[in-house]
Amino acid sequence: MWTVERVRADALALCEAEEAAVAIRCYGGTDIPHVLRADGYARQRWAWARQHSIWQPSADAAEKLLPRRQSALHRTPRARRSFVVREGAIMALENKERDLDVAIDQLRHLLALIDDLPCSVRILHWGTRLPTEPGPAFTIVTDRGGRETLFVNSLSPNDFLPVRDSHRISDAARLFTEMCDHCFDQARSRARITSAIRRCQELLAPARR
Repeated sequence: MWTVERVRADALALCEAEEAAVAIRCYGGTDIPHVLRADGYARQRWAWARQHSIWQPSADAAEKLLPRRQSALHRTPRARRSFVVREGAIMALENKERDLDVAIDQLRHLLALIDDLPCSVRILHWGTRLPTEPGPAFTIVTDRGGRETLFVNSLSPNDFLPVRDSHRISDAARLFTEMCDHCFDQARSRARITSAIRRCQELLAPARR
């Protein structure tokens, strides 16, 4: 049975793990990885989640913790960050499935992270077929002692459950490596995001005339 206390506790556990991590690996599925969300994009996701009462506690917990999670990304010393974004998530933004101003803001946020040396943002090509297709979004954090902890997306885009099973953790780590092998490199990922920004700007231009 899902409870408000359980949802908040799981969200806080992920936040605390990221704060203590030396490395963060994040796969975002068909959505932008959760930890990359710019403010406008995050608010839009929460507004969507709050249309369903079962996801209200999840959205509330995510909103409360976002400033803390964003600050953790820029702490000293910085954690090494590696994010995989499915091209479908980029296409959703450039095909006007989101507010275009918000989409542009989010894509620029991705570009800024690519330019941040401890961070890697790479796009998994839409047509890629992996030996094991990735399931829900997930995050792997590695602490100073080398211990890995897995958080798997469950129930809603803002609700990540801690997983302590060693086999699932190692499977996720192996899958993340496989995905990186099939991703665009940094330069091509940057070019892809830049083209998506241009597409959004073109769609937005007529509305502003």
